[in-house]
Amino acid sequence: MSTDDLIAGLTMELRAVGPRAPRRELALLALVGGIELLLCLAAGLVRPDFYLAMAEPVLWWKLLSLALLAAIGTVTAIAALAPDRSPRRGLQWLGAALFVVLATGAYLMLSHPIVESLADRVDWHHGVQCVAKMVLLALPAVAILAWLARCGAPTDCAATALAVGIGGGAWGAFVFAFACPSDDPLYIMLWYLIGCGGVALATRLVVPRIARW
Repeated sequence: MSTDDLIAGLTMELRAVGPRAPRRELALLALVGGIELLLCLAAGLVRPDFYLAMAEPVLWWKLLSLALLAAIGTVTAIAALAPDRSPRRGLQWLGAALFVVLATGAYLMLSHPIVESLADRVDWHHGVQCVAKMVLLALPAVAILAWLARCGAPTDCAATALAVGIGGGAWGAFVFAFACPSDDPLYIMLWYLIGCGGVALATRLVVPRIARW
């Protein structure tokens, strides 16, 4: 086989990647995410005591932590869609942010001890339901990021897929946090990690199969 035939065979199914517009992509995600959040709020899917809970640091820790992880994950994923950009640095920032989030949660847990038993605090029955709702709410953001990965040219598909999952999963958890009635840091760290981790694992397995590079 000649060199020209080999090159033609390798590039036969490739298509040109269109010009990137990261700001427009981020704006699209912000629009879809904002609509999703507004629809949930308009549907009354907010914990009844939300305004009272605003006086407690746990609610702000939960919301700000998830917003931070969603923002870093999304920006990392969008940046990695260019062939000359690697998501590795962004994933390092995500790891550092997650460490700070968990450390803060541990501090809140130790500074506000709860007398309930461990089984009652974990509450696996409601926890599984929470995970399912987080995954469902993460689907719009994950779908758009996966589609952008399909249209882009990520050269590190595995790491990009992980950023897609973390960003989308954290966003779904952020939206769900407005309805979540739990203020126990142990419950939050356990089930929110499972929910976001499940989304990240699923995208890590699926997105590299649909990305073109």
